[in-house]
Amino acid sequence: MGFENLLEAIVDDDTQRVAALLAADARLAQASVAQARLYEEGIFHWLYAGDTALHLAAAGYRTSIVEQWLAAGADVNAQANHRRSTPLHYAADGFITHPAWDAVAQVATLRCLLAAGADLHAQDRNGATALHRAVRTRCAAAVIELLAVGADPRVRNPGRLDAVSSGGSGNGARWFGCAAGAAGASKDRDCLSGSGRARRSAGGARPHGARLRAQRP
Repeated sequence: MGFENLLEAIVDDDTQRVAALLAADARLAQASVAQARLYEEGIFHWLYAGDTALHLAAAGYRTSIVEQWLAAGADVNAQANHRRSTPLHYAADGFITHPAWDAVAQVATLRCLLAAGADLHAQDRNGATALHRAVRTRCAAAVIELLAVGADPRVRNPGRLDAVSSGGSGNGARWFGCAAGAAGASKDRDCLSGSGRARRSAGGARPHGARLRAQRP
């Protein structure tokens, strides 16, 4: 029950409860999920068997909790789920029309994980890096941050898709170009809004909510 209580506290963004649970049982920092489940309240993301509490905190952009967990010795590059996704992959995902999505918190979480040694270039089972995932889910601020710290948009997955191609057809390449330009120069406000949210006209990518619900555990 301790681990389940912990996951609940993370969803609630209750840092005090997380600290108390960790103090009561330090082994929770290394514990992992036994059965997959889809979170749709507070955090919108799958948690798969083998994922850690750090994965959930990263997916919810719970930066303070991520810091707590890293200080407790959690593995920043844990990759034991069947999709081979790290906490950084989860932090790069976003559902930009969901009320829980927060571009500022997402970038803060990415920075926290990277500062702790997260592998910027780690690829999941499908060959996707964190940059692929941020592009695919149209998280412009995350794309800008990842490019700024050295993410390589030329890395290809087994389907020969690089980060630009993973953004989908239509205006996907133009959208990526705007984000890439913003990472090195001024923002193109015809492509990106001031908050870093991609405009709906960017097109090409399947809505993240539909994609997540269609995934199998």
